[in-house]
Amino acid sequence: RTLKQVPSPQPKKKILKRSISYEEAMEAKELTELRKDLTLFKKPLTTLYLFGGVVFDTVFVQPLHWAADPANLVYVATAAVLTLSYLIAHYVQGSHSAALGEVEHMFAYSMWWFGLGVASSIGLGTGAHT
Repeated sequence: RTLKQVPSPQPKKKILKRSISYEEAMEAKELTELRKDLTLFKKPLTTLYLFGGVVFDTVFVQPLHWAADPANLVYVATAAVLTLSYLIAHYVQGSHSAALGEVEHMFAYSMWWFGLGVASSIGLGTGAHT
């Protein structure tokens, strides 16, 4: 019986940090100071304006960039087919309407309790979910 040769571990490569210029360091320090002053109580309009920009970017811009990426075509197509199927089933009356209403109710009920759990985990809970 022969022993397999175990390759020797490769030495870890050191990651060198890029040195930054004095101007970059001062700019970073200035941004840090500006962020410390940016609170809802000290600068409410600026804070709400920037919050709105982040929400807009997160809700509208980023999903469009994600959906436009060809690598995500399968996910986008699947979501589109499922959404279209649901909308057709929801608005066209038939024998499936009662079952679909029951599924919608169960989904809304589950999302309600899920939302209560999330709210509780960030300190906004009432204890109703326990």
